[in-house]
Amino acid sequence: MDRLNALLDRLAPPSQAHPERGPREVLGLCAGLVILLGLSKPLLDGALGLPGAAFTLAAAWQLVIPLDRLDRARIPPRAYGIHAHGLVGVPLRILSYALVRLLRPRGRRRARAVSWWLHPYTVGARLDGRGAARSLGLAMLACAVTFPPFAWGYVEVQRWLAAQSGHSIKVAWQLPAGFAALMFTHLVVVAVPEELFYRGYVHTLLARAWPPRVTVLGAGLGKAVLLGSAWFALGHFVGEWNPTRLLPFFPALLFCALRSSSGSILAAVVYHGLSNVIGEVVRVSVTWS
Repeated sequence: MDRLNALLDRLAPPSQAHPERGPREVLGLCAGLVILLGLSKPLLDGALGLPGAAFTLAAAWQLVIPLDRLDRARIPPRAYGIHAHGLVGVPLRILSYALVRLLRPRGRRRARAVSWWLHPYTVGARLDGRGAARSLGLAMLACAVTFPPFAWGYVEVQRWLAAQSGHSIKVAWQLPAGFAALMFTHLVVVAVPEELFYRGYVHTLLARAWPPRVTVLGAGLGKAVLLGSAWFALGHFVGEWNPTRLLPFFPALLFCALRSSSGSILAAVVYHGLSNVIGEVVRVSVTWS
């Protein structure tokens, strides 16, 4: 781990003590992630037939590197908006304490290992009910405002595409198979790593170097939001090379707004995950005939 950290520190020098160097760190970390995805998607998912391997590597990059850098700098993740107002950190702190007490009789080494792995996720954790309610409320408001027009637009686009080839569409609203697993996957497995990395770590580094000059409803707008959203879209595009995979640039703008206005990535995580889910619901509900 020390050798890997040394290599990453050379490619993307940590900038916590020098906010003006944040864009250089972002360039190194995001370019590294793009290269990782560009190589692993065709090689691991494609040639070697290991579906999900590229995503697993990317999720590890997005989770481990930011938290490890903050931990080494003795900076609480809350300072970068990486928290859920205590909804996650407090239970994990309790779990860490219980596991350490359980493992200590079997050896201090095991107990210290558990404490070390969970520490970045629990440092500075405290419950903030009002903040959590605000974040969840903002996420639900964003869902209410954007999901209906998205569903309508998807249906109309599919209707137009079908008509071009002499077909029609059938709309039968339904939930995808394995809906509970789908919800867990997109809310936890997909949204948490991506929001922690892009809207938590990357956005904060960029916003400190380039503070927003315009604020709308508590959400800052500026170069940091545009560049962070561009890196987010590029991460979806590489390895697949499908131009439509650049479209996540636009919802990323709203993810940034939710993170900025709430002070936490919680709202962005919830809205991001539910956006992916509603996309699957709409997809399986519209068929060509």
